[in-house]
Amino acid sequence: MFYKKKLFVAALTFTVFLTTIFTNAQTVIVVLKIPPPNQWQVEDLWQLTLTNTSQESYNVYLYGTVEEAAAGLIVEGTSAAFELPANFSGPVNPGDLDPADVGYTNGDYEEIIMKTGTLPEGTYTICIYVKDYETNEELGHDCIILPILHPSPPELISPIDETIIEEGLPVFVWMPPMPIPPGDMITYHLTIMEILNGQTPIEAMEVNPAWFEETGIFSTSFQFPISARKFEQGVTYAWQVTAVVENKNWVIGKSEVWSFKYSPEIIQFKLKLLTPGLVEEIEDPYPLFSWSISDNLENYYDINYTLKIFEMDTTSEPIDYSVEKPDVMIETQNTFYQYSRNDMAFKEGKAYVWWVGAEIENRIIVPDSAHIFLLYFHLYDFGDAPDKLGASPSPYPTFRFPNGARHKWITINWLLSSSHPSPPHIPIYAWISPSIQAWLGEFPESYDPISPNDSSRCGALSVDFEYDARTDGSGDPLDDYDNGIYFFPTPNNYCQSCILDSIDVMVNTDPLYNKKNNLIFHAWFDWNDNGNWDDSDTCDPHTIVYDHIHWVNAKILWPTSASSPSYNITRHEIQFFPDAWSDYSCAIYRLYFYTAPSPAIKIWTRFRLTPDIKINFILPYNKYDGMVVSGEVEDYLIKCEKLPDSYDYGDAPDELDPPFNTHYCSHLLAGSTGAPIFPPRPVPWPDAAYHENFDHEWLGNIAYECECLGPTADAECNGRTVNLDNFDNGVRFTNINFNPCDTQKVQVLINVEKDYTRSTERYYSGKLHLHAWFDWNRDGDWDDKHPCKGVPADDHIYWLTAKPLCDADDDDGVVIPFNVYNCDFVINPLGWLYDYERYCQMYELTFFSR
Repeated sequence: MFYKKKLFVAALTFTVFLTTIFTNAQTVIVVLKIPPPNQWQVEDLWQLTLTNTSQESYNVYLYGTVEEAAAGLIVEGTSAAFELPANFSGPVNPGDLDPADVGYTNGDYEEIIMKTGTLPEGTYTICIYVKDYETNEELGHDCIILPILHPSPPELISPIDETIIEEGLPVFVWMPPMPIPPGDMITYHLTIMEILNGQTPIEAMEVNPAWFEETGIFSTSFQFPISARKFEQGVTYAWQVTAVVENKNWVIGKSEVWSFKYSPEIIQFKLKLLTPGLVEEIEDPYPLFSWSISDNLENYYDINYTLKIFEMDTTSEPIDYSVEKPDVMIETQNTFYQYSRNDMAFKEGKAYVWWVGAEIENRIIVPDSAHIFLLYFHLYDFGDAPDKLGASPSPYPTFRFPNGARHKWITINWLLSSSHPSPPHIPIYAWISPSIQAWLGEFPESYDPISPNDSSRCGALSVDFEYDARTDGSGDPLDDYDNGIYFFPTPNNYCQSCILDSIDVMVNTDPLYNKKNNLIFHAWFDWNDNGNWDDSDTCDPHTIVYDHIHWVNAKILWPTSASSPSYNITRHEIQFFPDAWSDYSCAIYRLYFYTAPSPAIKIWTRFRLTPDIKINFILPYNKYDGMVVSGEVEDYLIKCEKLPDSYDYGDAPDELDPPFNTHYCSHLLAGSTGAPIFPPRPVPWPDAAYHENFDHEWLGNIAYECECLGPTADAECNGRTVNLDNFDNGVRFTNINFNPCDTQKVQVLINVEKDYTRSTERYYSGKLHLHAWFDWNRDGDWDDKHPCKGVPADDHIYWLTAKPLCDADDDDGVVIPFNVYNCDFVINPLGWLYDYERYCQMYELTFFSR
């Protein structure tokens, strides 16, 4: 017993030692007793144990507070003073604390507690402080957080009360308690009792032995098992459902007691409701209501059906649907009714009961039970590729119906929530857990694809939440947040045949995202603009190019501190590893793939990012249609200028990515044709070396010496590297030794067309110019300068001498005109044509090596 004047002291040295270590050196260890679930009374404030870890006694008193998360302080109390002996450990007897002074700081809560004896629903923080009576110094304290819920009991739905059923294996359906305690597993206990003569259903449930019991039911419906004892003809039964918190063995509540009579011989006709289902959540504001009638009514042609729809009120008593006036009533002779815009509009987030009665020769046939549906428009992220409603198959499936590409961002179960507010009133973190939020981020206008830096930092959520897609087929950005793909280096590349190309992708997650969950990324390009993403073609015997992009390679551009590996490629799927992004919640990747042979100049593309986890029983998706949870879909229309197929390019290695260690200007990139960039941002790329017309003059095939053959240039729509030019054959290196500052020799064969004399008016007096570049130090460019023997030995070759090799030994005194001007070797082919009727000439040129 706890005495104010003198307390019995138990020497608990070992206990004192441990508690001193583990309680931040509190002098008095306080442990509040946890009350039963969802219950708390004022007397519980003083239910605690104390342990004095000191070797001396104290004259103390207790000070207690109760705070509600939203209302703040609502109760505070102070006990009488008492002596706490040295080394004491044990419970406190509330009677020994009298007189205790308890006061209320909130009149509303005081009234509720006085009337009900417990706290209303809420989250409470209850604290007790032990204070020295003389100094008011705190010697120890303890606080507990106590959530209190008062959920409603389960509510029975079917079979309705006092009905007659003919089905020997009926389905019992009920509503769950509301609200369900968060984190608790709810199971149900179904009890069926036989009602004896003179008993009410409640009396039968209280005193009769159980006729049937089933425990541990996890859903809110249960079909009577075929293995159970059979219902008896003409007998009336009572049934009740009990909700239990499984992991706490806590009974939440019991439903009302309903009854039904089993009499299959009385009901001769069967009316069955079909769609919407028994308890179904639907998104179509104009649902199809359908039902069926038993086959033995085939001779009855005059059957009138009455469809009744009631807005559901969970607080009202059960009603008789056959006589109650509904919110909507439809009369028809069909076994279906297609709801339309002319009917009363359903309210989003509301539950409705629908019921059908059949009238046959003045007899009313009713179904076993009514059905419930909830109309709730989930918010999704949609693409905006053009989708023609009603088409089969649907081109670029985008709209909600039929099964367009959409990412679901609201997963609140309607049974667990009293209402469904719409943006912007609902905070984003109430939609889906931040631990699974991922989307395609936003490239800033200042994004530099050559050297991404902190200007590409992680941004806020940028997903376009809609009830349905918006499309117009023009490629206009109807999605406000299609900004996570950067087409690098230019859209014109995607219109080139069979080249290795790339895109930059901004991948974003919530800062609280569980980085153990990888992300999945897929892309589709309608290369031939035929209205679908299902095709494939072959660029060469080893490369198949799909509309469903087959990734070739990837690299992470930012953050530069990312660890390796940061991704994994499996054919059409690439997995991003957020765990590799250091402390960042986003990353930029460059992904490589091949373009198709002969692409169209208009290409619809679709990109989808999803977490690699099952969410609400929905798996990540690898298709261009269908629904997933979280993530984003983005559609783009690439429009590019079709380049001519008559350019001649070099094929020195040309690196498309930073740091540009080799950049020999072989690819045709932004700026070379004036074609627009998509998205329209400037990219600082120089023009490649290319020749648009090569049928007037060209470098011939030197293997045939002085034979003049037709044009041998490689017509391409872009550069191909390395050594992929089929007609690089007009130069022969005859004495290249690469000794420092030594004389080097090279032979070139120059060709012109036979009608060159008539074509010269389009040229500069018919003269040709030959230049050459050698990357002597192999530093990836042709810009260096080097002196040798008093003359330049630059990367841009400085010609020393030149002489013709074809017909040059004739002693007719004819001079084959040419001149050497430093780096420019100038040839006048008119001398060959007039004097030799020759259309080509081979020259030997000398120059210094570096």
